[in-house]
Order: sequence, then C-alpha cells, then structure tokens
Amino acid sequence: MAEESGRLNRYQQSFSVILLDLDGFKQLNDTYGHLAGDNVLVSVARHLQRRVRQVDQVGRWGGEEFLIICPGTDGKSAALLADKLRVYISQQEYNLDREVTASFGVAEGVVDEGAAHMIKRADDALYQAKQQGRNRVVYQGSDQVRQSS
Repeated sequence: MAEESGRLNRYQQSFSVILLDLDGFKQLNDTYGHLAGDNVLVSVARHLQRRVRQVDQVGRWGGEEFLIICPGTDGKSAALLADKLRVYISQQEYNLDREVTASFGVAEGVVDEGAAHMIKRADDALYQAKQQGRNRVVYQGSDQVRQSS
C-alpha cells in the first residue's frame, strides 16, 4: 500500500483496493465446522490468486476477509474485476450443500490520502454491499457510486 500510495502521490499513477468478505461465514462454520470453513478460505484464496494479474497483491485481511491491491488500476476497472471475482467465487464447488458468495467494497486511491483512510472507504463500501443484500459489489468513487448484483 505504501509503495502504491507513493506512486500515486508522486506520479499520479492510480491504484485501487478491493476488500471482500465471505457472506454468512459464521453460519458456515457453525453448520459444517471449522475445518470446512478453513477449506473454503483456502479455496477462495486460491481462486483469487488465479483470477487477478500477477502484479496484484492478494492477502487475507481478517477472519473471512481478503484485500486485493490493484496497482495501475482505477476504481471503475477494479469494480469490474471485483464483479468478475464475485461471480467466479459463487460458481465454484466447495463440497457443501450451499452456495458460497462474497460481498465487495472498492476504493480508488486519492492523492495524499493515508492507507487507513482508503481501507476505511473500501470497508464502508463493503458494509453497504452487505446492507443491500450481500453477494454484490459497491464502489464509492470520489465522483460516483457503482453497484452491481
């Protein structure tokens, strides 16, 4: 994040972050057990790593949250990527008798904005996606809001 923020501040080279949270993960753990939950997390991590560019950075952000840093990517393009990931995740087989879905929040970097504030904006967008019914992408750009479901 620090490197990308530096590029943005110095060269106005855009970057975005995608924050995603697996929907209903606590219920999944409670119903199928933590081993099944862990298997889903590993599978989703692999799916994400395979579906993003080599330059993008994928990491686990929290319990069932993942963060993707997308260098050289504006918010609209990151939202499109997030939507492709959303669909891909929901179409995969996880050896459960239920669908696995994820909600996404997207934020584009702003000059002189700290990483914590950018993550907060992505988290706010993620929260909106959850409030609006889950399994969707919310992108809050500085000049627009883009949603898909």
